[in-house]
Amino acid sequence: MPLPPVTPAQTKLWASTEPREWKAALSQYDAAIRTMCKQKGKKAENLKALDDWYRFEFPDAISKRSPPKVEKAEMIKLMEWKLTRGKMRPLMHHIKGLKPEVVEAASETALRLASSLLKSRTADGEEEHRGPWPAAAMTQAMDALTKNLTGVGPATASALFAAACPVAFPFMSDEAMVVVLPSAPSAHTLARFLQLAAIFAQRAAALNQRAHNKASPPTGIPAEYAEWTASDVERALWAVSFAPPTATNDSNDDDSLVSAETRKRQAMVSKDDEAKATSTKQRRKK
Repeated sequence: MPLPPVTPAQTKLWASTEPREWKAALSQYDAAIRTMCKQKGKKAENLKALDDWYRFEFPDAISKRSPPKVEKAEMIKLMEWKLTRGKMRPLMHHIKGLKPEVVEAASETALRLASSLLKSRTADGEEEHRGPWPAAAMTQAMDALTKNLTGVGPATASALFAAACPVAFPFMSDEAMVVVLPSAPSAHTLARFLQLAAIFAQRAAALNQRAHNKASPPTGIPAEYAEWTASDVERALWAVSFAPPTATNDSNDDDSLVSAETRKRQAMVSKDDEAKATSTKQRRKK
């Protein structure tokens, strides 16, 4: 199945390592979801609810379990989200045929391996903004799903990990792949996912490095320079490929285009920063 064409907005965004431009792109995500719902009609009538579940409820449900794992009903819902946000493929009957205990056992192992990947970097004293992540460790985590769950390939596995471990794992969307791997075949293979993850980790690292360089101690990092993950990079590229023209201009302050993640990041700005900004404006007016 051919990949979608690269849009001018995607080309422009990928050429930038300016955090403000990427923040503006990510803030268009909700508008892009609404656009896709309109384009697909009844085929995507549940996409908004599915996407809200995927971004907010699903990660929280996984993290609250000890040990973390995914239930069969969630795997079915995850596949529904993937097929609705992406292209329809005959995969759902495989997922519905899986035994609940098999889904839980495989996901528990996969999430444990992913968690070990993140902890190993912390133990080594490396900060998250340095990326990319070790391919061998990522392969082990992916294999725990793809080799044990019929119907779960690299793209579906990446969707699960992007929800549970977004710092290292991006979702393997066609709209993201076509930007950074335009000459590669359209097959959703593990090798291709590892390439995508490494590239997005490097871009997240570049954005985070600029954020750290632009931060002014001791006030910390401004909201628009909050930490970027590999998953953030994918969603920003996806958003600008679907967002309507009215959402791709420079009016980045429109609250209707600001995603919940962005609003959470804005809360990182201290009251002292806000007070200083207000004071500066008042002096300029005088």
